[in-house]
Amino acid sequence: FCYLSEEVALRLLSTALIELGVASWGTIFAIYTAVTVLSTLAMPCVHNYHKVDEEGRDGEIETYDVIFYKATAAVQVLVRDPKMKYMIGLNAVFGFTAAFLNSYVNGQVVPVALNDPDSKYIGILSNKCIYFPRIFF
Repeated sequence: FCYLSEEVALRLLSTALIELGVASWGTIFAIYTAVTVLSTLAMPCVHNYHKVDEEGRDGEIETYDVIFYKATAAVQVLVRDPKMKYMIGLNAVFGFTAAFLNSYVNGQVVPVALNDPDSKYIGILSNKCIYFPRIFF
């Protein structure tokens, strides 16, 4: 929810700043870069919750076996669960579709369809507001 909210806010911000003539696309991308760098620098501030067993003691240091298991968990689920092989296609298609929409459609089709050579409305019209009803309902 937080990620999608921030994404919607930044896309609306780009449209508002371009429409009002306050900022150029270079400024918009500088703002996006600043948000990215600040988010990355804030990652050490994320609290690392330790495992606690039933008796309230901190968990032991993870062994290489546990680390390897966690790193290969997705592959293990694919091998062990017979339903997972049917879900690979959906994930692959979603990845290709998202890349296609973000690169080609937003860059080539939308400015022509809107008759908007400056791409002022690309932020608001490429917004993922369609996802919000899915979150709440």
